[in-house]
Amino acid sequence: MNAAAMPVSDDGATERLIRRYANRKLYDTVERRFTSLRQIERLIRDGENIRVEDHETGADMTAHFLGRVLSNRDSTDLPLAELIRMPNRIARIVVEDRHEQQDELRDLRAQIDELTRVVSALISDADTTRPAKPAADRDQKDHVSPKPPPDARKGSDAQNVDQ
Repeated sequence: MNAAAMPVSDDGATERLIRRYANRKLYDTVERRFTSLRQIERLIRDGENIRVEDHETGADMTAHFLGRVLSNRDSTDLPLAELIRMPNRIARIVVEDRHEQQDELRDLRAQIDELTRVVSALISDADTTRPAKPAADRDQKDHVSPKPPPDARKGSDAQNVDQ
């Protein structure tokens, strides 16, 4: 590919340059041959970014040729008017979908809040219905018997150590 024939658009993407000559012929500067509207349509369908320029003035004619590509479509494809309306329909679908998601999130939050209340109530009920431990049981856990001092070992062991 000819790097000089691939200008860069405002958004940084490379564009395939097609020149329109006074005799209305279209020249693909990458393939270095004359091309047709049908071939330009094929490039666009394949994901190529194109720019159509008037050879004499350098004027951008891309929008004009894109319109011609759309108007030359087969009757089985979407009509041009439908393609023009498409962005508004897509935006409406996105907004409606977002509203549905927000409604679902609100419902989930309400369910979580309700579950939190139920669990808290169960925990507090469990604390109030649990029988209190008798004072003797609490004292036994709190009270640890002290170890005997080392001098108080049994007689024979203490005597052997002292000797």
